[in-house]
Amino acid sequence: MKNRTIDIIDDGIIYAQIYDLNIDGEVIFPTKDFFEMQCGFGTIMNKTKKNPHIHKLIKRETRHTSEFFFIYQGEVVVTFYNINQTVISKKNLTSGMGFIQFQGGHGFSFAPNTKYIEVKQGPYMGNTNDKYFFNS
Repeated sequence: MKNRTIDIIDDGIIYAQIYDLNIDGEVIFPTKDFFEMQCGFGTIMNKTKKNPHIHKLIKRETRHTSEFFFIYQGEVVVTFYNINQTVISKKNLTSGMGFIQFQGGHGFSFAPNTKYIEVKQGPYMGNTNDKYFFNS
């Protein structure tokens, strides 16, 4: 069976996780409980009902800006970087795949007509306060 989750690791640190939602399987939450962003996914094979719920107001502290990225059409090559701007992995993601970047950085090379969704923690502080760019 193919992996539905791939960890991008450098020096024992999980910088990102890639998810392949094209592969059927039970519902899992591959992110560790202490990660600043959580992700769960899976395949519901039979009619299922889950009880409604409301998330409690809890003050949380985050140090990193985690980011979720999902490709719903097309293809993108993602280059993952550690905190020292060193390439740690380069992966080709296609429709139905996504990733969470927990820390470090990334760069993209998009195929034409690629469509995606990007979600990250707010509030956004603007390019000069929220991130820094570098040459690879």
